[in-house]
Amino acid sequence: GRVCFFPRVVIVIPLSYAAVSPYRIHVYISFPFTRASIPSILHISCLTKKDREDLNYMLGIGVDWVALSFVQRPEDIVEIKRLIMEYNPTNAFTPHVMAKIEKPSCFVGDSLEKIVQLSDGIMVARGDLGVECAPEDVPILQKTIIDKCRKQGKPVVVATQMLESMIDNPTPTRAEASDAATAIYDGADAIMFSAESAAGMYPEEAVLMQQRIINRVEGDPHYSLYLTSNRPKITDGTSASAIILAARQIATNVNAKCIASFTVGGNTARLASMKRPEQPILAISPLIKTCRHLAMSWGVYPEYCAEGVLDTDNFRSMLAVACEIGLKKGLVSNDTDLLVVTALEEPDHEAKRLLGDDGLHEDVVVPVRGPPPRPRGDSIAGIGNRHHLRPGRRQVFLHRDSDNDSRITSLAFYSFVRGRHVTGPANDGRGGALGRGRRERYL
Repeated sequence: GRVCFFPRVVIVIPLSYAAVSPYRIHVYISFPFTRASIPSILHISCLTKKDREDLNYMLGIGVDWVALSFVQRPEDIVEIKRLIMEYNPTNAFTPHVMAKIEKPSCFVGDSLEKIVQLSDGIMVARGDLGVECAPEDVPILQKTIIDKCRKQGKPVVVATQMLESMIDNPTPTRAEASDAATAIYDGADAIMFSAESAAGMYPEEAVLMQQRIINRVEGDPHYSLYLTSNRPKITDGTSASAIILAARQIATNVNAKCIASFTVGGNTARLASMKRPEQPILAISPLIKTCRHLAMSWGVYPEYCAEGVLDTDNFRSMLAVACEIGLKKGLVSNDTDLLVVTALEEPDHEAKRLLGDDGLHEDVVVPVRGPPPRPRGDSIAGIGNRHHLRPGRRQVFLHRDSDNDSRITSLAFYSFVRGRHVTGPANDGRGGALGRGRRERYL
């Protein structure tokens, strides 16, 4: 029946059995508002006992993403992340959490911003969001969610009723095509099918139509102008962000066709995706889970490369791998089309991820070890040593803080003319280089 809640009184309005479909079981009850214009927040866990059992099972089989429905507040994300660490404490590379925004309570105060900050990805679940909110509010809320995600560099998926009519028809309505295009113009990283591919009569046609819409929009000059004018400003003050900004500008100036990134956790590629460069982003990682996670990010083409194949002590070998993969994927036609951004750190499988007491900060605790080994073989030698460089070659070295391997701390330009070298601070070999010579450009 229909349940109405009043202070201290519960009134149940019964419905005849004939009015209730026998297939509609386990239907949830919606509480849109406690009173006019005030979203309701039910102070209960968003995870049932069955949800916890399912989560434990999913961690056992190694899922890449866990989507949490009906998120109301940031504490819901903290709860599921704590459960993931509790159920699987030895796994340093835990599944990512995607928050499904379906409740108006997410928009109270700064809740949405904190939810985006805590989550690894966001889904705009427009179906249930449209039940909880007025239909005319959904387009505005969609743009608000996408904007918050863009500013924090988190992938965002727009879902529900994208091409709904293609469940029964081989072609969509023009309004549906326009709706899908609008999500792309807004800056979504992905648009998702539900019933169109899960239960529809034309799943293949629906996917092909959606791909045609995406290709058409991304080829529109207005789309490029929109991305250029709406690129989020990176104000975190980190050197890694500065490197990404410089890489995007360099790629444009040298007319590079692709930006390649060597990454372990995927942060470098995500930062590059956040700035929406004109070039595709090739993300090369020795971790298959990182590649799967990066598949959600805009413009990123992840590629798994085993640690035995990717020699991180030999930067020239890494460049050769990047060129080979770029050519194989058809992203470049020759080596001069590629610009490489690397902030590659040694993966630490003994590291443990911990949430702070406030639930808003995540730390990586790494066992104390000795200093990293010096570069070997053909790797780039340290500044202060003689470099066997061709006349006129210029390089940019990315230095990294010896006390913090995970951050790039300075960008220094050095010129080498006719074999002469420049003395300066020692380079421990963990940086990359940008150079012109042998028809290569890399960063």
